[in-house]
Amino acid sequence: MLVNSRVLGITRWFSMVFVLSLLGWSCGGKEEQVPLREGPAQQSPEAPKAETPGLAEKLKAEMKAKAERKKAKEILGEIETLEGGELSSLVEAVNEFLEFRFRSERAYYSKYMEEFDRKMRARRSMAAQLKEVYAAAEYGLLFHDFAARVPSLSPAGQGLLSLLKEMPSHGLEAEDYRLESLQKQLDWFTKAQEEYGRAAEGEFGERERKFWDLLAAYKEMPQALELTRDLKKAGYNNDDAVAVQNFQTYYKSLLDAKFKLNEAAAEVDLDLLAGFFQALLDFKYVIRAHPFKGGSNKDSAEDFKEALRMDWQNAGGDPAAYILGLIPDNPTYLRLREGLALYQRLKDDPEVAKLKIKRELKPGAKGEAVQVLTKRLAAEGYLGPEQVSDRYGKAVVDAVKVYQQTHQMEEDGAVGRLTRKSINVSMDRRFKAVKLGLQRWRESDIHRDKPALYVRVNIPQFEAEVWDNNALVRVHKVVVGNRNQDVSVQRKQRGFFNHTALLKSKIETVVLNPKWFPPDRIQEELLTDLEREPDYFEKNNFGIIQHDDGSETVFQKPGPANALGLVKFLFPNEANVYMHDTPQKKYFDRPVRAYSHGCMRTHKPLELAKYLLGNFAAMDEAKMQEILKSEKESYIKLDPPLPIFVEYCTVGVDPEGRVRFFIDIYGYDRAYWDRQLPVQLTEDLSDWELKRLAGTATVEGPAPEGEEAEAGAIDPE
Repeated sequence: MLVNSRVLGITRWFSMVFVLSLLGWSCGGKEEQVPLREGPAQQSPEAPKAETPGLAEKLKAEMKAKAERKKAKEILGEIETLEGGELSSLVEAVNEFLEFRFRSERAYYSKYMEEFDRKMRARRSMAAQLKEVYAAAEYGLLFHDFAARVPSLSPAGQGLLSLLKEMPSHGLEAEDYRLESLQKQLDWFTKAQEEYGRAAEGEFGERERKFWDLLAAYKEMPQALELTRDLKKAGYNNDDAVAVQNFQTYYKSLLDAKFKLNEAAAEVDLDLLAGFFQALLDFKYVIRAHPFKGGSNKDSAEDFKEALRMDWQNAGGDPAAYILGLIPDNPTYLRLREGLALYQRLKDDPEVAKLKIKRELKPGAKGEAVQVLTKRLAAEGYLGPEQVSDRYGKAVVDAVKVYQQTHQMEEDGAVGRLTRKSINVSMDRRFKAVKLGLQRWRESDIHRDKPALYVRVNIPQFEAEVWDNNALVRVHKVVVGNRNQDVSVQRKQRGFFNHTALLKSKIETVVLNPKWFPPDRIQEELLTDLEREPDYFEKNNFGIIQHDDGSETVFQKPGPANALGLVKFLFPNEANVYMHDTPQKKYFDRPVRAYSHGCMRTHKPLELAKYLLGNFAAMDEAKMQEILKSEKESYIKLDPPLPIFVEYCTVGVDPEGRVRFFIDIYGYDRAYWDRQLPVQLTEDLSDWELKRLAGTATVEGPAPEGEEAEAGAIDPE
């Protein structure tokens, strides 16, 4: 049997009901549709008591009956004008088929909706969100087209599918996006499309095809007179009853094929919508790696239900484009994705895993150990494949220096203890570091706020960067807070008081010739020094402010020897930290720079000040130099204030696109991998510890800027 393409026109009738828009037939009759089952069957509500119809209702009923009688009379008159024989056998057969069809569709719809509900519930964390969206769409599929003979993914569905398949390249888990399952469902869907196409063809002749179109066009059971008129008008007679019997066999096989196709399409559709919500969680809402915000366990669709609902509405029918707008577009993120692909390939290469450096090597060395070294350097892109050699020549020296630069080590070109230890770090560990770096970029306030121009301080990188529309325009070395653990009897705490705080703010003020006001503890020490050495304040440029209550405040006057140097950059924050100049320039020559007590000492700060004042305060360099020469403290407001973000990310990229690996200076990465977030920087001292410390020399809180604290020996990671 063969069915022409007009069968598909039936889909227009039932576009409001998902399964029937896919089937092409109605539920039929005037019976209620089977509702989506949400649990154990409930008892039917008590039927309302019958009420005596009023006069208006009686009149309506009489008018309806009169209209039906008039219509029946018109149909009878129309039948009498038509040619053809008696049709009682055909009418009986057609009635039987239509009853079978509508009964089958109701059963089909009930079964399908039960399965659809089960599929939604199987996607546990997404179930409520999925149900809300599909219920609003009357359970119609969201990512499929129904115009073609065989349903297929819509352009929106294809775009979203392509995007979701790329999620592992962002360091996200394929399991969270059900990618393996989704691919199986797509394969199943393709097979079901083919099976349905074969089933829909049938083996009908031309007369039977037209007859099928006629019967398929009924939305509900027709009245006997209507059916008789339609059959007679189309030229059918009792001899066509045999074809109707064939329709039942054909329709049953078509329903079976349709059910398989619907099942596969529903699975794909649900996975695509669930993937859309998962991407929203990953790129917009969930915080997993932030040292002080991660570990909250607020990471499911239910936790962000209302926000996700609004996102779906705002996506406007193009969810892929909406997600693309949430992906970080900073070049560093894009290059880290490339780095992730490299280290994923290397960690899965058993030959690379064998490349371990067993001893220290110096330029001029020869032999198998050098061969292993050059293979390892070539694997990560520091040497070309053709440069693999057993001789430690200039090319190897240069490659080792670049490696050392990208891993925060002294650039001597030799494989000493630290370089050897770094090179032997497993590729799996490198892969995990890049993956975590991508996660931190997705969580970055820079990515979420999307400012055009901003300053980014990355603590493990020990650098402050100025970005303008995703172009890196300035880089300044910084010295950040040390990692010493101190004890404060005053606070009754032990902790890492000097860690530079993670924050976002806006640089509002540039201070030229800043004064320095030491903390109370240091002021007491300075007064003691003054008693011992009467000209101590004069030699070190200190002064004293006399207050009305008789108290005194010691401060260091502006000047090159001031602990804050010639300039500081102020931005409001709870940690009360800022960026500033320093007279202690030697630390900028070190690759690892964690020596301050929280604030960020800045290399070449006057160049940064010139940039900021010229662009945000209309002050030229001549005026700035004039103020500096006056040695008078001057506060200059920036208009508008410049966003600043202090972040923590242990990976970056160099100008050639190679991944840079930074030291986990505060151990925040380690805390993430050990599932110890949020990090606790302080702990209260017990009464016993306080008694033990009484009378001993203790740290009374963070030391002031300008007082040194060595970070200690640091091994690369």
